[in-house]
Amino acid sequence: MNVSDQIIQVIEHLAQKFGVAINWSSENLMPIVEELCTKYISYEIMTSKAWIIGASITLLLIIIGEILILIDPLDEIYYTSDKIGFSIVMVILTVFPIACICVQTLDIIRCTTFPELQILQYIQSFMN
Repeated sequence: MNVSDQIIQVIEHLAQKFGVAINWSSENLMPIVEELCTKYISYEIMTSKAWIIGASITLLLIIIGEILILIDPLDEIYYTSDKIGFSIVMVILTVFPIACICVQTLDIIRCTTFPELQILQYIQSFMN
């Protein structure tokens, strides 16, 4: 199997993923490939936005939980050590949504700046 056969398999897989049938004997193959690439980049950007929204909601809930824990007026003396431990855990948990937001933001930047690089990485993942 040569490289062109592998690329054809990847394009067929992409076409099936988006519900597009490709006629390989057609002279209009390039517009179809361009359409698939455009749809794939749109798909990447939309999934990244969904991850950012989910991570932002998670981060907001963690911050609200942290604030509610810190302003709880009941039994300040008894729960002080527990509050400090829980606060440390909550601060550590904020790292994960922040990292997710950063990674997905960089993914959106890469998709809008260098969409060819994103498509190349996708094709290379099937060739390995």
